Amino acid sequence: MIKPATPELDGVRAGLRPLRPSDRDAVRSLLLEPEVARWWPAGTPGHPEAEIYEEGDEWPSFAWAIVEPGLDPLIGIMLATETVEPQYRCVGIDLSLTARAHGRGLGPEAIGLAIDWLCSERGHHRITIDPDAGNARAIRAYEKVGFEPVGVMRAYSTLPTGEHRDALFMELIRVLEGSPPPSSAA
Repeated sequence: MIKPATPELDGVRAGLRPLRPSDRDAVRSLLLEPEVARWWPAGTPGHPEAEIYEEGDEWPSFAWAIVEPGLDPLIGIMLATETVEPQYRCVGIDLSLTARAHGRGLGPEAIGLAIDWLCSERGHHRITIDPDAGNARAIRAYEKVGFEPVGVMRAYSTLPTGEHRDALFMELIRVLEGSPPPSSAA
């Protein structure tokens, strides 16, 4: 199967461009920032640097640099990993944003750009994200764009120290044109 091209997506305050090999040092610096590494420490399984630059089974379908329009240095990264089996079709996203960009609405705008594209161009109706359960700032940002909590995944991640951390599983459902509304089985 051929991997689809990662598009460039432009917003008012934030944009997404495909990550480039030349971004590796900037990505590493971002992921080592204390406010970023606090939630996603290097050495944990599924750490984004390994996922982006070392292609394997879990390699993301799309890898973006989050940028401010007219400025090339990345202020964050966003990954989207598709499940394309027809009965389980969905996409999971992850992102990290530099601390200097926090509180400016850049994360929610970048997420909105990705969601709009993933739904309209890739046909997804369900997007998931799983922040650390203690990351209140990220959870608020995800709620701003429409994600709703589904439940806590206990001991979801294991830090290099052996400590287990919970994650909040969140999803956003978007009814696509011509699709029946979602139903909940009780």
